[in-house]
Amino acid sequence: MLSLFNALNRSLLSILKRHYLENPVQYVYLMYDILYYPEYTELYLNLSGSRITGYVLFWRGYVSSMHVFGNVREIPIDIKDAGNIVVHALTKPDITMSLIEKLNAAGGGVYVSRLLTMTCNDFTFKEYTRHSVRRLGLQDADEFVKIINVDKAEAKARLTSPHWHYYGAFINNKLVSVGGTYIKLPELWVIGDVTTLPEYRNMGLAKSVVSAIVKDALRSGAIAMLHVDENNEPALRAYREIGFHAVQEFLLIKETSGFNYP
Repeated sequence: MLSLFNALNRSLLSILKRHYLENPVQYVYLMYDILYYPEYTELYLNLSGSRITGYVLFWRGYVSSMHVFGNVREIPIDIKDAGNIVVHALTKPDITMSLIEKLNAAGGGVYVSRLLTMTCNDFTFKEYTRHSVRRLGLQDADEFVKIINVDKAEAKARLTSPHWHYYGAFINNKLVSVGGTYIKLPELWVIGDVTTLPEYRNMGLAKSVVSAIVKDALRSGAIAMLHVDENNEPALRAYREIGFHAVQEFLLIKETSGFNYP
C-alpha cells in the first residue's frame, strides 16, 4: 500500500483527479481532503497500474474520520490512538472485522450501522416548497445553536464558511429545521446536519430544507449526495420523494466513548 505523501507527484495527482471525475460519489472525500486539508490528511493507495483498487483515507481532527474502500490488505494506521473516530467501510469483511476488533480493544465500545449513499440529479429532482426556506447567515447563530449541537464560535465559523452552507426552515419567524453542505465541489455537494426541532417533526420541514439545497446544487452544475441509515424509513421516504436514489451502501463504525446515541 502506497502512502501518497511519501510519493506525491503530478502523475499520482492526475490519477486521483481522473478517478474522482469518473466516480465523484466514491472519491469525493478523498479529493476534498487532499485539496483543502492536506496537513490533516493521510492517504494510502492500492494501485494496479494506473487504477486505484483500494484506499485508506484518514483525516485527523477532534473527531477523526477514516474511509476504507475496496481492495485493502491492512489498515496502516493505529486507530487505537486516533481518539474519537468515525469509519466508513466498504471493503472486505475481514478488514471490517479487524477495524471493529481494534476499536473494541481500545475500550470505548463500538457502534455499527449500515448507511445508504443517495444522490439526486437534474433528471430525478422534484422540488418541494411547502415551507419557507432560506440560506442562513451570522444573524441566525443564536437560533442555530439551539438545533445543531455546537458552541457559538463554531456556529459562526460554519455560517461564514465557503464549504458549510446552511439552510433553514422557519415557522412564525422561528428557525425550526436546518440542513447544510459540508463538502462543496464543482461536481458534487454533500449534504448533512439535517435536523428539526422535536416539536416540529413530521411536517415536511426537513424535506423543504433538503429540496432547497438540492436546487442550489443543481443550479451550480453539481449533483447532490447524502447518507442515511437504511432503517430510517421517514428520512428515506422524504428523500426519495425529492428524487434521491440509493447508489451505494457501506458500514458506519463509531468508537462510542466520545459519542451520544439515541
